[in-house]
Amino acid sequence: MTNRIAILKPLTVQSVNGPAYTYIVGQGPIGNTAIRCAYVSSNGILSGFTLTNGHTRGVGNYDKERYGGGVWCGNGGVVSNCVISSNGAFYGGGGVYCMGGSVKNSVISNNFAGMYGGGVDCRFGTTENCAISHNSSSNSGGGVYLYIGAAADNCVISFNYAHYSGGGISTLWGGPLNNCMVMGNSADSIGGGVMINAGGIIQNCTITRNSAVSSGGGVWISSGDVVENSVIYSNDAPSGVNWYNSGVSLGYYYCCLTPDPGSPGNNNVTNDPQLTLAGRLNSISPCINAGNNAYVQNPVDLDGNPRIVFGTVDMGSYEYIVSSSDYDGDGLNNSQELITWHTDPTLPDTDRDGSSDYAEVMIAGTSPNDCDSRLALYIGETTNYTLLSWSNTGSRTYNLWYNHDLMTGTWQKVGTYTNLPPGITWYTNNLVTNTVFFRVTVVNTNL
Repeated sequence: MTNRIAILKPLTVQSVNGPAYTYIVGQGPIGNTAIRCAYVSSNGILSGFTLTNGHTRGVGNYDKERYGGGVWCGNGGVVSNCVISSNGAFYGGGGVYCMGGSVKNSVISNNFAGMYGGGVDCRFGTTENCAISHNSSSNSGGGVYLYIGAAADNCVISFNYAHYSGGGISTLWGGPLNNCMVMGNSADSIGGGVMINAGGIIQNCTITRNSAVSSGGGVWISSGDVVENSVIYSNDAPSGVNWYNSGVSLGYYYCCLTPDPGSPGNNNVTNDPQLTLAGRLNSISPCINAGNNAYVQNPVDLDGNPRIVFGTVDMGSYEYIVSSSDYDGDGLNNSQELITWHTDPTLPDTDRDGSSDYAEVMIAGTSPNDCDSRLALYIGETTNYTLLSWSNTGSRTYNLWYNHDLMTGTWQKVGTYTNLPPGITWYTNNLVTNTVFFRVTVVNTNL
């Protein structure tokens, strides 16, 4: 079938100005005249486009012509930083079809598939860091369909619909669903949020406010499936409001859900998780510090915050962070550390260079994430004099001091240096001929 763009070699096609300004527009409806937006073969990369109105044929090659309305991505191929919207496929992958490829850091919405994966149909590949919403399928996986080892990681999957199963996401012999928020999805039969069949695993996910017409409002799982460190609450279905087991599952471990599923499984809580409207934990949530660190796969949560705070992981996709608090007592609150400076709110000295995060960013003007970026005095000697140097940021006042005796002597100021251009400041010592010690201090006059 026809594609607007086809990447047939291992090369990168990237927009200059991003998806807000660069469109690849296919042609509908589904049928013989349909045109797909993009085809990405093995090891090709497509990045930074809006892909819209792409469709597949209804006949022809089963995989190549009836899957992937927006984009078809082959083994090792990557689709990243794209907006994939309003596409359609006769069978699977209305927005994206990944046959061993990956879709990353993309927004996937309002796509449709006649069978599987309204937003994404991923086989042997991965779906990472994506927002997947308002997609639909006539069978399974309204938002995402994972098949044979495919995985979804760090995704928000919301307000999708499946006519049969897995309103948010459906897997068959799939890999893990990890660190995902699954919210507000629906299915006309089973698994309003998630349907996992034959050996799947859910880890550190929040599954809430989903619904199913028949059973498994939150999750519907079959034999061999396991759920760990997850919140499954406030879902709706006539049978199995939050969870429904078809067959013998491997159990729920360190989860917040009701009713208690019992054995196999352990360390579950049934109390209300106290979720906010955005699905994050409230300060009184029983899920805080209630998970098991052994099940953690990612160093950060869905917000990009440290996945483990105060020693034990929280249940669900988000770690509880109090933005106004100062967990490590370094003088920067958690919000400043996470958002402004990108430092660890649980470590007072993120780069472990001997200076606290506060001292580096507020006083010295050095990087709190680079141990080589620090205020230090370097000394070089010749026969007749000593050369002193330090790195300055150009927006601080520096004082150079000397002392003959660290035990009984006093520090004497050599000079004050201010309004220096950024770079290296040099000082040639001609003060003394005997032993002398030097130090440099810094003042941020803007504080």
